[in-house]
Amino acid sequence: GFSGGLGGAVGMMFVNGLPANMGDREMGESKRESAGYTQSAYGQLVISSLAIWKENPFFGVGPKHFRSACPDAKYGDTSKDALYMRCSLHPHNMYAEWLSETGGIGTALLLVVIAMWSLTCIRHFRLTISDPVLAGLPIGISIKLWPIAATPSFFLGWAGVPSWLFIGWMLARQKLLSERA
Repeated sequence: GFSGGLGGAVGMMFVNGLPANMGDREMGESKRESAGYTQSAYGQLVISSLAIWKENPFFGVGPKHFRSACPDAKYGDTSKDALYMRCSLHPHNMYAEWLSETGGIGTALLLVVIAMWSLTCIRHFRLTISDPVLAGLPIGISIKLWPIAATPSFFLGWAGVPSWLFIGWMLARQKLLSERA
């Protein structure tokens, strides 16, 4: 209809307004970052979180305790420059955060919940693709759940709110549409 055509026209204007070399530039930057990932700040944070998890494999160090556990010498170099690279408020990767803060048990529970949400999406696939709003929500959630992405903390208040809102909206909308069908 009209709204779809209008959305397409606005999208084309946006895409045509982007610099021609933007895709090449972004791909080049991604290649450079991934080649030196373990030496980058994000890579160092993930390495620190894995070291914490190895010491606390079942229950982790507790939600929001990465920041207090990370500077310990048993997890790495404690020089000022090293601590700046390998320690932060959280690991900036959702899975590394869950491993270090909730351990294997908490992470396994998270993965079970993600699997259940995924199965719900698959079960309601026909409803999902027929509704533009509902189709966008799993895409947004998938981007948030991408394993190698730098992510905000799930435990630090507002940073996790969009993820939980997307999931809640998606599940509620799927239930509503499945009851109508």
